[in-house]
Amino acid sequence: MNQFFDHESHPAGAFHVLLRTVDIAKENLRTLLTVARTGADRHQVGHARWKFLTWCADSDIPEVRTLAATVDRWWPEIAAFIETGYSNAKSEGINRVINHTSKPRDQMPHDFQIRSGREHHQPRRKQPSALLGPAARCH
Repeated sequence: MNQFFDHESHPAGAFHVLLRTVDIAKENLRTLLTVARTGADRHQVGHARWKFLTWCADSDIPEVRTLAATVDRWWPEIAAFIETGYSNAKSEGINRVINHTSKPRDQMPHDFQIRSGREHHQPRRKQPSALLGPAARCH
């Protein structure tokens, strides 16, 4: 949590306020998704969405504001998924693989480097003698 909150420049109670603000934003988002999933009318869903977005916009936490902007920008897709149960996640994943594998290996994101061979799926097991140390190698 140190990367988001500078303890030295804020009073002790400010950390509690920060956590409570983030918790309320999370609960408002959960309420929004629950209301949307239950098939409530547009007014109820719109109110829950407004409540979430205004809470986040009024916070002084950049990450909470970014979350609200992302949910707002993607709301049509989120609502379509809730309504239909269908997603384009599989095709997006395939597109990501195609885009990244067409790049030279040194330009790929670190978390996306594709490994081939057995070591990717099952790391080689050490031989029992290697686990026991030099004494086990003596015959």
